[in-house]
Parts: sequence; C-alpha cells; structure tokens
Amino acid sequence: KKTFYLPRGVDNQKFTSQAPNSIIREAMQSSTEKRVIICVANMVPVKGIELLIKAYQALHEFHNDWELWLVGDIKNDYGQSLVQLVEANSMQNHVKFSGKVNNVNEYLDQAEIFVLPTKDEGRREGSPVSLLEAMANGKVVIGSSVPGIKDQLKTFPNHIFKAGSSKHLKESILPFMQQSVQKNEELGKQFQQLAESEFRIDQEVKRHEELYKKILKL
Repeated sequence: KKTFYLPRGVDNQKFTSQAPNSIIREAMQSSTEKRVIICVANMVPVKGIELLIKAYQALHEFHNDWELWLVGDIKNDYGQSLVQLVEANSMQNHVKFSGKVNNVNEYLDQAEIFVLPTKDEGRREGSPVSLLEAMANGKVVIGSSVPGIKDQLKTFPNHIFKAGSSKHLKESILPFMQQSVQKNEELGKQFQQLAESEFRIDQEVKRHEELYKKILKL
C-alpha cells in the first residue's frame, strides 16, 4: 500500500511526426522507396536486438521492400556482435546501423514500425521511453512481454510478443509489413493518441507533485 505507479512521460511536441528529412536517408544509405522497421535502444544484451535481426531476416526474402534500422551506439562488444551477425548473414544492405544519434525523432519520422524486443532476463525494462517516443511519433509499436512494455501496451495486447522468441516476433511483425503505408499510418495515430492522453511529460510532472504533496500531507 506504500507503492505508487507513476507512468513515464514524453515530450509529445518534440516527437510528433514531421515530414521526413532526406538527409537521414542519405546518412543511412537508404532509398525513399524502402519501408522501414526501426528499433531505438541502448545496445546491450538484454535488449534482444539479435532476435529482431533474425526475425527480419526470415521475413526479408518475401518482403524485400523493407529495411531494418538499428539506432543506438554500437561501440561496445554487444554492438559489434550485432554488426558481425549482420555481416555473417550478408544482410549489410538491408540492416542499417545509425550509431549514436541525438536526433532520434528524425529517424522515427522515416519508419512505419517500431520494435522493442527486450528479453525476459536481467534488468529487463522499467518504463522504456523509446517506446513512448515511437508512440508519440505515430509508429505502429510492437514490444516484448516484459513488465514496463506490457504496462505501456496494455490496451494493444496484439502488439505484445513472447519475450525471447524470434519466431513469435516474426509472426507479430508480418501483418504490419503486409499492410499498406496508409493502414499503418492510421494505426499509428491510435498509438499517438494514447501517448497524448496517457504519457505526456506534463502528466508525469503533475503525478510526482501530487505524490510529494501526499507524502508531506500538504
């Protein structure tokens, strides 16, 4: 009874979808005809990025109009292992690494689908802000069945896949790869509305203020 749930918040104005910046496509060596699945994450083993790479590889043969973008710093052992995995499977032209960037919103602007494949082990997730940023940007969001992600996606249960399963992840991504851009945009607006109604940064601030006042009995 002394525990309080305070959802994280996101700057909806900063992350709202904007017209794609062509410079980002150039930086990623990607043509505008390519549709994009994106993951923005701290590149550490618990994030399960290799599961996403394997799922995408299994789908790519039949959906080669899609690319996978991995946004985050890869200057560590795990990051380099992901690069090696992509190279070992000759997927360098289809799986793109951005490295560390400060303008995440501009990368989200280019994508249709956002995936966060965190494993159900180790420290897992608290309340992943990258997923909220993708919602605010109007992406179709898919996440693994770990606490934190499940809290944020509780109203979209069909967008939660079994943590640790690249097969289930593949099955979860496939329907949205098969949909038109317009259909994904319409669905993305539902996520955007959720971020606006439940996960704004001003709401997070207000909830903290109310908790502090309650503790101090003001």
